[in-house]
Amino acid sequence: MNKPMKRIVWGIVLATFSINLFGIPIFPKIVGYGLWLWGICGLIPEPEQTEEKWTKGAGILMTAACGIGMAVGWTPLGDGLWVRQIGAILMVSETVCGFGLMNMQEDRGWMPEWYLSCSLAALFCYEYVITIGGGMAGFWGGAAGIAARILLIVKLQPNQKREGEPE
Repeated sequence: MNKPMKRIVWGIVLATFSINLFGIPIFPKIVGYGLWLWGICGLIPEPEQTEEKWTKGAGILMTAACGIGMAVGWTPLGDGLWVRQIGAILMVSETVCGFGLMNMQEDRGWMPEWYLSCSLAALFCYEYVITIGGGMAGFWGGAAGIAARILLIVKLQPNQKREGEPE
């Protein structure tokens, strides 16, 4: 796997799981999203096609939304409904970015559509929990979001070479 893809995969992992030590974030989510963006910038240095432009733009928006959400989340304004909508912006930009990365692969297969379905289900559950309230929607939204990220990581892995195939 080339370096930009490794950065993207590690960025997804660090953005998915919070690594804290006694409540202090060791690797905040901004580190994961920044690593993800760094990988995208290495993969697409100069975007030429519309899909590449959307993917790179969504990566920038995703990292910026995470940074703004972290900065505002530590202020007294951090409990407002509009601040929680930054999470929705983050999820939408992550969906566009991941879908673009999957579509840039040579062998598309069925995974991009499943990724999009899982990501949208997670977004709808997130919005339901924010506007109406809890229940099992938070659980199912989290499960759908993690499933989407697993599909993205699996799709970005290089195809395994068979024995006897030239490199």
